[in-house]
Amino acid sequence: MPTVGVEVPASCQCHGLEPVIAGVEDARLSASSSHRSHPAKASKKAGATWWPANSPESFNNAWIEVDLLTNRLLGGVATWGAISHQHYVKSYSIKYRSVGSDIWIDHTDIDGNATIFLGNDKRKQATVNEFTGGIYARYVRLYVLSYQVYPKLRWELFACNYYTQSVVDLHPGPFSASSDDITASCIKCIDTINNQIWIEWKGLVTYSNVANLVISGKSLICSHYYTTVGIAVDSMRCNAEYALCKIEGLGVDGSCHAACKLRDGQMGQPFNLLLMVTGEGAKVCDVSMGVGVLPVDRCDMNSTQFPAGRNILSDWDAFLHEISAH
Repeated sequence: MPTVGVEVPASCQCHGLEPVIAGVEDARLSASSSHRSHPAKASKKAGATWWPANSPESFNNAWIEVDLLTNRLLGGVATWGAISHQHYVKSYSIKYRSVGSDIWIDHTDIDGNATIFLGNDKRKQATVNEFTGGIYARYVRLYVLSYQVYPKLRWELFACNYYTQSVVDLHPGPFSASSDDITASCIKCIDTINNQIWIEWKGLVTYSNVANLVISGKSLICSHYYTTVGIAVDSMRCNAEYALCKIEGLGVDGSCHAACKLRDGQMGQPFNLLLMVTGEGAKVCDVSMGVGVLPVDRCDMNSTQFPAGRNILSDWDAFLHEISAH
């Protein structure tokens, strides 16, 4: 049966970043210790700043932690000092861990040494440091290494808010056809017998019980007959059983949305997704997945506008706009 078949290794691109600490519940922030009027929850950008308990012993190995509730792909961190005094953190390190792990991992440089991030020179201006390549974590800790007068801190983390599972680099079989001259990143069908394209992603992971996809292209019809998405639930050698995902969308030439329910045993474990598109002239240009669905070690952060290295910001709002998907 000459349908188009393309197997895609799990890979993705992050196209936008968003601040995440500002929106977490106060109870999700904790610390090694806190001054009575400067608790961990005050470490948000709009807060009064976190301050470890006022003693030399508390300042040594002081840390602030956030629980993001689920694994997120993180691209960097911003820090500020105190609101009204020249008190700030001059350098720090980052540790993180993911859902289901009790092991804290150091953010490291290319030589494998724990990264020492240079923090603030002034209390008011945001200093931003990139996590080169990104880190994948639910829990993140910032450890104070050096400080000006007192280690007072406000902070923010930036998480990927839009992933694309690109089809640009797919290598179709003989019936799948060439790329479109106008939309070169799209795969179109020239199988005049079955008018069918299928694409499979392997090794995806999510800790949610639902995987959401948005399929974009041309001449797409959002119904099970024309656009089918299935999640593998059982396999035996070359045969696999797929559970159909719910399909809805905007109709012809619109984007189709698929919601795939995972079984209990699939959450946190690698799973496969299969997309089948039927229809004369149908084209698949990209497939985006929710923030909780991605191959852990294969997501490209280079497509974001997050600045490399360390940067001191003069305009916070302009920075947020620049790194968001827009």
